[in-house]
Amino acid sequence: AGKPVEKDGKVVKVVGNIIDITDRKRTEEELRESYRLSDSLLQTLPFGIDIVDEEGNILFINDRFEKVFGRDAIGKKCWEVYRDDKTQCWDCPLISGVEIGEVGAVESHGVMNGRIYHISHSGILLRGKKVILEIFQDITERKQVEKALAQSEKEYRELVENAVVGVFKTNIEGRFLYVNKALAGIFEFDSVDEMMAEEVLMRYKNSTHRSRLIGELKQYGYVENFETEMITKTGKTKNIVLSASLDGDIISGMMRDVTGYHVLQQQLIQSQKLESIGTLAGGIAHDFNNILGIIMGHGHLLEQVRNDDEKFSKSHQAILDATERGTSLVQKLMIFARQDESSYEAKQINDLIRDTKAIIRDTLPRYITIETELDEKIPVIAIDPTQFNQVLLNLCVNARDAMPHGGTLTIKTKLVDVENIRTKYPDAESSKYTCVEVSDTGVGIDEDTRQRLFEPFFTTKEKGKGTGLGLPVVYGVVKNHRGFIDIESEKGKGTTFYVYFPLNLLAKEIADGISPADEMVTGGTETILLVEDEYLLREMVREFLSGKGYTIIEAADADEAIEVYQREKAAISMALLDVGLPKMSGLDVVKKLREMGGDIKYILASGYLDPSQRSEMIELQVGDFIQKPYDPGLLLKTVRSVLDDKK
Repeated sequence: AGKPVEKDGKVVKVVGNIIDITDRKRTEEELRESYRLSDSLLQTLPFGIDIVDEEGNILFINDRFEKVFGRDAIGKKCWEVYRDDKTQCWDCPLISGVEIGEVGAVESHGVMNGRIYHISHSGILLRGKKVILEIFQDITERKQVEKALAQSEKEYRELVENAVVGVFKTNIEGRFLYVNKALAGIFEFDSVDEMMAEEVLMRYKNSTHRSRLIGELKQYGYVENFETEMITKTGKTKNIVLSASLDGDIISGMMRDVTGYHVLQQQLIQSQKLESIGTLAGGIAHDFNNILGIIMGHGHLLEQVRNDDEKFSKSHQAILDATERGTSLVQKLMIFARQDESSYEAKQINDLIRDTKAIIRDTLPRYITIETELDEKIPVIAIDPTQFNQVLLNLCVNARDAMPHGGTLTIKTKLVDVENIRTKYPDAESSKYTCVEVSDTGVGIDEDTRQRLFEPFFTTKEKGKGTGLGLPVVYGVVKNHRGFIDIESEKGKGTTFYVYFPLNLLAKEIADGISPADEMVTGGTETILLVEDEYLLREMVREFLSGKGYTIIEAADADEAIEVYQREKAAISMALLDVGLPKMSGLDVVKKLREMGGDIKYILASGYLDPSQRSEMIELQVGDFIQKPYDPGLLLKTVRSVLDDKK
């Protein structure tokens, strides 16, 4: 700016000053650039920004704000836009927090253009004035996800808590981290907390089962349908099926109580055994008639050839041979009739097939040819002979029905590497399996029928011709042995069943426990009380034992046994009792004699011993059990063994 200086009415000069505003201009430009940058930054931020004055008027919004709330927000009151009430800005928690220097976060929700949304706010004071710069983010989507997750977690927890199967979580050391009510109920605990205080290992009947479970989890990461026995709080044994997965050191899974299923399965097996006996009846009756004919005929001949030593000896031997055949036949029948639990023995499966082949031959009509191809290199396996015989008989009877006009039944055995079956059976654990093939040249099976073969009570036979239990029982027995069963068939081209039994360490352990045949058993001088109601049997046993030096006191029933014992108690070292005595069972007699005092040993004898009686025999600490009909050598050996036992 300048001031003119006049002389004689004319401007002769101008007096003024000049200010250099270059720096100011530069600063102004920088401020403008900073504003443009700030504005650009504010507009492009991924969250909303607004500026509100002390009256709650919205003075500024960025683009993100506009997208959420609309372009008509400027000039409106903040609570009209995104608050759900008329709270003045200066009274809201965000503002009060900002005024004391706290830049916190406040969540609110509201409705805009018909849309419900959630907002998370935070803010600062500008230049100490009551003008707020609000920074907020639309968290509607996050809130929806949180709500959905909370609902899902609630539903999941309710599902788990009220599940009918037991759900658990443990660490790898065996400490429970979680159990649901169903699991606590399975193990008969009064509450979840009571079970949580327990160690997992305390529940296993066999501790090695958990070690095997952990090994499989570490190897595969999960297990499915792992079967084991566990003990409840009250000491009951339950059959449990367990599925679990391993994540780090945490095991999560489910348990099902299948005890009832096992009971039903045993009932099913027993029912099918009785049906099998019905199937056998025709062949057995024929064989028994032949045996009785031999005994009766040679019995009459003995009188006629009394003075001919050679003929007498021949008839005598024929009677003994026929009796042995009858004994063998009865024992095979008992295999199917008895209800014993699984009893694994180390057996050569070829020997079992040979033993059963005779009874199969009597069962099948003569127009069916039976052939065997047995691999003699197959080692012993751990197997229940009773159940295997039933499996083989059922498969052979099934083959018979498929060949009503005759044909060939072939039984083969071979050793199979696990690699050859693992594709079809991924659960295969043993390195090798013994495979038993049962093939027929019959009518074959269509695909629909093949899919249902192992369903209980499914049968293609006419009404009254079959119960449909045979193959389901076969399946159950094979599964109990941790084996597998497969079938190949084509309509009109026959059928082949493949049954795989695992080779395992159990077979070797059992085999190692088999002792060689003992030498001829020596007798003794002890006094034995013999209680047997059948006179001829009692006389025969007396002769066996007295011939070896023992003194025998006889009793025909329970009352007489008690009377004799009371009189001769001091002299008696052992009582040999028949289980099926009149008036009172042999077990009850043992109890009575025990009550009368004395320190004697006991042996029970019977043609059949019920599992409950076997358990009672163990509880009474009976020395041993002898199967009837008596084998003289085994009888003498058992008597000596029990007498010599120091227990």
